[in-house]
Amino acid sequence: MLRDVLVWVTTGLVLGACHSSPAPSGTGAPVLPAGVGPLPSDAVVWAVGDTVHVGEQTIQTGWPVRAMVVASGRLFFLQGRSDVVRVSDGASSRPTGFRTDELAASADGRFLGFLDQSEGWPWSSVVVDLESGEVVVRDAAGMGDADDDLPDLYEDAEPRVLGFDGDDLYVKTASGNVVMSWNPLTGERTEHGDQFFFARRAPGGGRVLPALIRKGVLVVPRDPYRSTQWGPASPDGAVALQSVAGRTRVYAVDGGRELPTDFPGRRFILGGWTDPGTAYGVAFDGSPFGPHRVRLVSCRLTLEQRRCRVLSTIQPPRHELVLFPTGSSATDY
Repeated sequence: MLRDVLVWVTTGLVLGACHSSPAPSGTGAPVLPAGVGPLPSDAVVWAVGDTVHVGEQTIQTGWPVRAMVVASGRLFFLQGRSDVVRVSDGASSRPTGFRTDELAASADGRFLGFLDQSEGWPWSSVVVDLESGEVVVRDAAGMGDADDDLPDLYEDAEPRVLGFDGDDLYVKTASGNVVMSWNPLTGERTEHGDQFFFARRAPGGGRVLPALIRKGVLVVPRDPYRSTQWGPASPDGAVALQSVAGRTRVYAVDGGRELPTDFPGRRFILGGWTDPGTAYGVAFDGSPFGPHRVRLVSCRLTLEQRRCRVLSTIQPPRHELVLFPTGSSATDY
């Protein structure tokens, strides 16, 4: 299962009209390539080791990739134990001046977000506008004071980027369970409080759906805190995937009935969506870890049709997993 796909916040205060500090739109020096790159936005994207596949294109990075996103026609990625953000247009790769552990991209690919560690302590929430290549948000709010024991604080609080909702970047800060968001178009910062709920977005769209399975029927409670399990919903919200008794099942969100699906394996790990009704990922019966073989599949998952096509059979190296463009490592299965 994906780790921390839901964030439940029990403390905090909603604040309006707060503004991030130093980088209003248009003032940051260009730090990343500007404009749209050549990589497709609707391709099946996956990696094993130092080889990244974007549709029919193969990118060799030289060192194993541990986290990646595709945004604005370019690949942004982290390698091995390094926290240096690198960028590739498919032909060449180069390091940027940023350092982080996770990446997030907005649904339209315009914005890249992360917790930047390049300036030391405290870390800063950063948003880059990939149309201009400029930093439009850089804000250390919620990440502790310089005179705090920040390494100890971060180890306990585990701050992380949660993802984008529209243009807004959401971050779980180091201040207890407080989540903050930033709008890169206005610079507005909002602190979210009691009972706040965030569901992560999958590559290509769709969000995690908090749910219950009762007598074989999917139930979506009004209160997400009442959910006992969760799984990704399609970008159009019509169907949802849930793991039940060790098997991945597909349900109609409206009405909750199970929809028979021909996954070529008991379990299916979602990699992303290439359109609102077409998912891709890996299907398998036993373990997804190498040296076990898994099947890379593309599945039409709609109310009218559920059919999968095997794209490739993959045998990852021992103890490794197929990586998808979620911005996080693949240890979350």
